Amino acid sequence: MIKQVVKAATIFSLALMSLLMISCDKESDSLSSDSVENYIDDVIFNIQKRGNAGKFGCAEFVFPMSITFDDGTTMEVADYPAFRNALRTYREANPDATHPTLNYPIDVFTQIGTIITVDSAGEMRALRMQCRKRFFERHGHKGHRFRGKGYCFKLVFPVAIVFPGGSVLEAAGRPALKTALRAWKIQNPHNEERPQLQFPLTVEMEDETQVTVQSQEELQALKEECSAEE
Repeated sequence: MIKQVVKAATIFSLALMSLLMISCDKESDSLSSDSVENYIDDVIFNIQKRGNAGKFGCAEFVFPMSITFDDGTTMEVADYPAFRNALRTYREANPDATHPTLNYPIDVFTQIGTIITVDSAGEMRALRMQCRKRFFERHGHKGHRFRGKGYCFKLVFPVAIVFPGGSVLEAAGRPALKTALRAWKIQNPHNEERPQLQFPLTVEMEDETQVTVQSQEELQALKEECSAEE
C-alpha cells in the first residue's frame, strides 16, 4: 500500500514538473516574441522620429527604402509591412542585433506636397526641426505597432511632379519617381526650391480607401486630421 502511494506521488510529481516546464517554455516563447516586436517598434519609431515623419510627423517616406543591418547585410523594403517583416526575420536569427541604419538618399513628401530628397543624417535632422509636431517627444516606442500602419496616406501612382522652372514629369511608379528626383538633384545641387506634386492627386489611406486631393490645403488638412487621431 505504501509503495503504491509513493509510486502515485512520484508519478504526480513528474507530471506536475512536466506541466511546469511546458508552461515555462510557453512563457519563454511569449517573452521572446514580445522582445522581437518591441525591437521592431523601437526601430520604426526611431526612424520616423529622426525625420519627424510617418503618421504623426509632417512628412511621409517614399518607399522603397534601403537599410543595412549590423552584419553588413543590405535590404530594400517596399513598405512598412515589409519593413517590419525584414526586422522580425533578422532579429529572430540575430537576438543581439542592434538597430539597422538607413541608406541615403531618402525621399519624403511633405504635408503640402513638396518632394524632398534627403542625402544625409544631417539633412534628416534639419527636416525634423522644420516640423512643429511633438508626438515623438511626448511618446515612447512601446506598442508603436498598435498606432496604425505607420503612415497617414501613401501616393497612388501615376503622379505628376512639377520641377522648379515649370517642367512636368509623370512618374508611373515609385522607381520612376525616385529616378527622376535623383537626376534633378544631381543636376541642381544648390537649388533651394523643391519639386512639387501636381494636384489633383490620389492618396491611399490606412484603411486602403482612396481619396482625391485637389490642393495643398486639402492635403495638409488630411494630414492634420490623421495625425490628430492619437
